[in-house]
Amino acid sequence: MKQYNLIELRKELLRIPSLTDKERSIVFNELKKYSGGGGISYLELYNIIIKLRREYKISEIDEKYLKRLLAYLK
Repeated sequence: MKQYNLIELRKELLRIPSLTDKERSIVFNELKKYSGGGGISYLELYNIIIKLRREYKISEIDEKYLKRLLAYLK
């Protein structure tokens, strides 16, 4: 399964216009938790998006953009 490194993902997060700096930081900190080893897998990224949305840390619009990013990376 393909792994995505934090640098690539951080660059992509910066391109999402609806994310505030605080939201970007929240997402990036979650990504860092899962990045041990070779990077972050598609499924881990998907689970992070769902978790953050369920905890109301990101909005529906942010979730939509992050899922687009997920589809783009696939």
